[in-house]
Amino acid sequence: MLVPFDPDRMTLHRAATLKTASVAGANCLKLFVGREQCLRRSTQGGTMLMSGIIEGAAGSAVWSAVVTMCRAITGRQIRITHPRPQETLTEPEPLGEVFCFPVRGTLKHLPANHQIWLLTEDEEAGMIWPQGFSSVQFNRDRGMWEGKICWSAKKQVKITAVVAPRTSQDFFRYYQKVGQQRNYNFEPLTRVPLECTNRASVQARIP
Repeated sequence: MLVPFDPDRMTLHRAATLKTASVAGANCLKLFVGREQCLRRSTQGGTMLMSGIIEGAAGSAVWSAVVTMCRAITGRQIRITHPRPQETLTEPEPLGEVFCFPVRGTLKHLPANHQIWLLTEDEEAGMIWPQGFSSVQFNRDRGMWEGKICWSAKKQVKITAVVAPRTSQDFFRYYQKVGQQRNYNFEPLTRVPLECTNRASVQARIP
């Protein structure tokens, strides 16, 4: 029997109560069980040695990919549906001396105390700007969201949508407040907060 699991909670008890989904979901559960057994044996043995190296170096990256895949299966992975990769942004709206553009996507379930945030990035320069000037609107019934980004630097931009927990929300709001106090001079970030693991990105063109 195929037994998918809820990657947002990652508990076997919850997994046992979910309905049959797909072979990929069952494989995710097997990987989860194997990972937990490996960690338990390592702890009981009083050593983390080789398993610790694997877990620390490659394990976290692999596990992140597994969780992303499982979120996609259950519809809990955030997605950007507009714009599509390398598509030109549409529906510009004036915002002072620049323009803002709508960004849309899907998300089946938004966890409690979480919010969707948009960020823009100049990949060449390694600079990231949270887009706090407009809140992302989420329609729980339809599983769809819409927000806005502002961009004027180059003809291409990387757009990232994240499901942000409370601490990241507080950080993004503080970032917006400080930038406004500095006459809208926003100091860019160097990375997206690591705790924002549920994320999606797309490269788009500016008209």
